[in-house]
Amino acid sequence: MAAILSHHRQDDGPCPHVSVPPLPSSPPLTWPEQPGDLPRDLPSRDALEQLLAATFPEAEGPLSPIQGGRQAAEAQLQHLEAKRYGRSRNHLDGAVTRLSPWIRHGVLSLAEVRDAVLRSCGSEGKAAMTAPN
Repeated sequence: MAAILSHHRQDDGPCPHVSVPPLPSSPPLTWPEQPGDLPRDLPSRDALEQLLAATFPEAEGPLSPIQGGRQAAEAQLQHLEAKRYGRSRNHLDGAVTRLSPWIRHGVLSLAEVRDAVLRSCGSEGKAAMTAPN
């Protein structure tokens, strides 16, 4: 993705903001629950925190503030500012995508992120993909 965005400069003008359509929802888990599995459907995040505290009393610290799952990943992908990220990602105070947790755990693929970047930049992004290096 860095190669896609590296051609942008601050004086290129604004990247046209195109609404990125939602990604297709992932199918529910299809394998059967096994003895010892944690429940898959809990009524709330508080219920999850209580279950984890009871199951793993030796664990320290609170639950991560990052909401997991496909819906949260898609919401974060909707907030991606590709041009801003491309201009400033190597600066100490540069833009970040905040997509790492969902990429790391396979909720979002790199191809999905690439496609969202290209859609958000419209024809400008497509030209970057086909431009010779």
